Amino acid sequence: MWHVVLALVSGGVVGYVVARLPIKRWRRVAPVLPRKRRLTLEQMDAIKARMLREGYPLSDGTAQGNETIWRSLTRRVRRPQLQALLGWTDAQIDARVRELRKQRRDLTGRR
Repeated sequence: MWHVVLALVSGGVVGYVVARLPIKRWRRVAPVLPRKRRLTLEQMDAIKARMLREGYPLSDGTAQGNETIWRSLTRRVRRPQLQALLGWTDAQIDARVRELRKQRRDLTGRR
């Protein structure tokens, strides 16, 4: 007999597994959950460069993603790689980050 085993997370169905298991063994079936894919350093650099060019927030980014990129920019993470990617000086990047800070403050009310 085939059984459908549902994976519940925070009260919602995330996925299911069709398994041929007796009811006693249902608990041993691992839930089907989407895995988060971590960005590579180069992908993160490219997104930071886009934010510097296009402004805050990125239109196709999530709120959490935009904040992660923002924090990375303000902490000067991988600044030499960002300079090489954009062809900008450190002073130019700092000036653009100040402009983005104003955009972010206007949108979110946060510093």
